[in-house]
Amino acid sequence: MEWHDLSPGALAVVPRGTPHALWNRTKQAVRFLNSGNPAGFERFFADSETISRHFRYGIPDFFAEVMKVYKKYDTEMLGPAPRG
Repeated sequence: MEWHDLSPGALAVVPRGTPHALWNRTKQAVRFLNSGNPAGFERFFADSETISRHFRYGIPDFFAEVMKVYKKYDTEMLGPAPRG
C-alpha cells in the first residue's frame, strides 16, 4: 500500500477496479470533488451522508446500512483505511 498526501488543488486519478481509500490525517475539514463512472455513482456520497446523520459511527446498525449502500453501487468495502 502506498499513501499520497495531496495538497489543496491537487488531482488524484484512480483507475476503475483499483482498491483505494481516503483518509484525512488533520483536524481540519476536507472537501473534495469526485468524478466517477458510470454516471449515478455520485449519489453514493449523498446516501453515505444520510446514514451518518441517522446512525452513530461504529454501532452495528451504522455498518449494516453502509454495507447496503456499497452493494447498491456495486462497490466493495475492503476494510477500514490503513493508518500510516
